[in-house]
Amino acid sequence: MQRTLKFFSLYIGLVLVFTACKNDLSTDLDGPIAQQYFEDYESPAQKWGFIDRSGNTVIKPKFDDVRDMITKFTAANYNGRWGFIDYKGNEVIPFQYKQVKDFNEDDNRVFVQDFYNQWLLIDHKNSVIDTLRYDGFQQFKNDLCPVAVNNNWGLINTSGKEIIAPHYSNIKILSAQQFIVKNYGKYGIIDNEENVLLKLEYDRLDICPDGQIRAKKNGQYYFLSPTNLKIIAGPYEKASKTQDGFTLVSSEEEHFILDENYDKAYDIPYKRVEYANQKRWIYKENSKWGILNEKGEILVEPSFDLINKYKEGFVLFSVSDAWGYLDLNGQVFIPPELPLAWDFHDGLARILHRKGCGFINKKKELVVDRRIFEVRDFYNDRARYQELF
Repeated sequence: MQRTLKFFSLYIGLVLVFTACKNDLSTDLDGPIAQQYFEDYESPAQKWGFIDRSGNTVIKPKFDDVRDMITKFTAANYNGRWGFIDYKGNEVIPFQYKQVKDFNEDDNRVFVQDFYNQWLLIDHKNSVIDTLRYDGFQQFKNDLCPVAVNNNWGLINTSGKEIIAPHYSNIKILSAQQFIVKNYGKYGIIDNEENVLLKLEYDRLDICPDGQIRAKKNGQYYFLSPTNLKIIAGPYEKASKTQDGFTLVSSEEEHFILDENYDKAYDIPYKRVEYANQKRWIYKENSKWGILNEKGEILVEPSFDLINKYKEGFVLFSVSDAWGYLDLNGQVFIPPELPLAWDFHDGLARILHRKGCGFINKKKELVVDRRIFEVRDFYNDRARYQELF
C-alpha cells in the first residue's frame, strides 16, 4: 500500500511538472518540438514593416510576416514565431506562438497555437482564458465564435464556454440568439438552446448586406425577414443578395431589378449583370463590360476587358492589360496606362509605377513615391510593406 502511494505521488508530481511547463508557454520556445519545427523554417530575406500615409517608415521592416493593422493589436512573425505588436510597433504579446488568429473586435480575445500544437484562448495581456479542443475557428461576433472539431461546428463565448457543441457541418451567427446551421446538406435556423426556429430544409441561407435572409429551396429563391423569419418576397428562379435596396432577379426569359420593397423597378435587357456598389451595375455584352446607373440606363458603353466594383466613388478597369479608374459618373479619372492597380481604400489606391509600388490619392497625386517591393492597403493610417533592396 505504501509503495502504491509513493508511485501515485510520483505520478501526480510528474503531471504537475508537465502541466506547469505547458502553462509556462516560454519553456517550449527552444524545446525539441520547436527545434523540429525550425529545421525546415527559412526566414525571408525581405522583412515586413509599416509606413504612414506620407510613405515614411514608422515601424522598421524586421518581421518575417505581419498582418494589416485592423485592430488595436496586430499579429507579427519574428524569426518564425508569432506574437502581437501595437500601433507603434511595441511588443504586447511575446513572439512565442506557432500560429495566431486575429484579435476580436473588442481587442480582448484571440486564438493562438503553441508549439505543442495546443490551441489556446488568450486575452490582450497574454493570460490564458482556456485551453481548447478545437481545430477550426471563425471570427467573434456578438461575443460568440464558431469553432470546429474535425469539420463539425459549434459555438463558444469569450470565456471559452461551449454554447453549442460542435455537431453541425456549418454555422453562421445571425444575431446573438439566432444562428444559421447546416446538417445533412440542409440549412435552417436555431437559437442558443438549439430550438429550431426555421426547419433545416433549405438548400441555402445567406445573410444579405441589407439584413434580409436570402433562402433557396427546391430550386427557387425567397427572401425572409430577419425578425420573424417569414417570407417577404419570392419565389424567383435566380436572385442576388439585397444590397443598397436593390435585388437582381433573373430567369431564362427576363432580367429585372427589385426595389427596397421587392417591387419590380425596371427591366434589364442583358444576361450578364452584377451589382457594382454605390447604386451602379456592371454588365457584359459582346465580351466587354459596361456600366449602368441606378435606373438601369447605360452610363458607359461596354468597352472594358475587366472591371471591378465601385469603391469610394471610383471603379478600377482594364483595357489591353493596362489599368485605369472611372468616377461615379463614368468619366475617366485616370486613363488605362498603369501596369497594375488596386481599388481605393481609406482614400488611397495602390498602383505599380516606374519605381515600384506606391499610392495615389483622389487628387491624382502620387503621395507615396519610394522604392517599395511590396505594400498593402492602409488601415488606421498604417500600411505593411517590404523594402526593395
